[in-house]
Amino acid sequence: MAGVRFPESYSGLGTRNLVMILLRLFTCYRDHTATSPESGIHLVFLEEPEAHLHPQMQEAFIHRLTYSVELFPRIDVQMRANMADQAGAVEESNTAGGSSPRWNAQFVVTTHSAHVANRGHFSDIRYFRKEEDIVERGDEPGPARTVIKDLSQVTGDQRFLRKYLTLTRADLYFADKAILVEGASERVFVPAADEKLAARLPGETSQHQYVTIMEVGGAHAHKFYPLLKVLGIPTLIVTDLDPVNNRKSKGGKCLASESGRTSNQSIRAWFPETTDITVAELLQRAETDPPIADGSMCLAYQVPEEPGGPCGRTFEDAFALANRALFGLPTSDAPAEELEQRARSSVETSRSKVDFALDHVLGDHDWQVPKYIRRGLEWLMAQDGTATKADVQ
Repeated sequence: MAGVRFPESYSGLGTRNLVMILLRLFTCYRDHTATSPESGIHLVFLEEPEAHLHPQMQEAFIHRLTYSVELFPRIDVQMRANMADQAGAVEESNTAGGSSPRWNAQFVVTTHSAHVANRGHFSDIRYFRKEEDIVERGDEPGPARTVIKDLSQVTGDQRFLRKYLTLTRADLYFADKAILVEGASERVFVPAADEKLAARLPGETSQHQYVTIMEVGGAHAHKFYPLLKVLGIPTLIVTDLDPVNNRKSKGGKCLASESGRTSNQSIRAWFPETTDITVAELLQRAETDPPIADGSMCLAYQVPEEPGGPCGRTFEDAFALANRALFGLPTSDAPAEELEQRARSSVETSRSKVDFALDHVLGDHDWQVPKYIRRGLEWLMAQDGTATKADVQ
């Protein structure tokens, strides 16, 4: 209320903690400037400053932390000028008009907060990852070790990655595993598919592991490849086959059986050695298992439910082909092109893709997980996730 002053003890624990940190930092500055001769660098370590701070305050604090290097000297000069003025020694003090000393501080911040970590530039981040060796006999975990990843080694579009992590509040740094999905429909469906598979495969997944799901789109998923390679987090990329044929109208979109090429940038970046990889080549490469890169990334795109059968071009097509009875599709042998066309027609409605996914995830009828998503999730379940910690310097 206006005009009402509350005692300091009424402040929340987070506010009091933040005030304490700021005062301690100012004390560090004062001690540093009082030291003679002045050291060349001043290291200040902050351990998990996000404790008791709400997310918005965490971001504000880390964003303004480096500004204190310039702010504290100005405050110090002003405080000394005010003290001199109160002592009646204004004429003897020229501090206010002089130049303020520079605080050559470097902050080392350890954090478990995505709000803090995402504010840092890749060149400033050191990522600590716990890894365990597997003993040859019995697959028992061996000695654990900590591996430090230097994120300054991340190549590619760093500006896009940092913007995405900041704007979406992504918690990629602190996840045991990650799933990158094409769009909102997959964002809704994949968690439900994972839950269904986990119920059928008891013991194959660890409930204590945290899996983050990020909606990145087929046009942007490949920009995460360099970052994921450095982090080493087991990651599943779920994307669409997106076959196109330049001889077709409507943007060249075609059925998978028409043997076009893919327009999906994430798939094309996965196979950089082939300029225009065809759908036939993609299906051949994923015939037995989904493509794996660097031992930690798996690419899942549509494949036939049975060898030589029809193949969807999007999630909706693949879902219909995996659940033919639900969509009135013939379950007996039929030409692949005919089944693909009928599946495409059965899912082309005025309703949104998200509604399509929700109708089946929340519906009463049973459904089967499309093969390409099932294989990807089974691969992810089999990976050993490890606890991670990010350090921002």
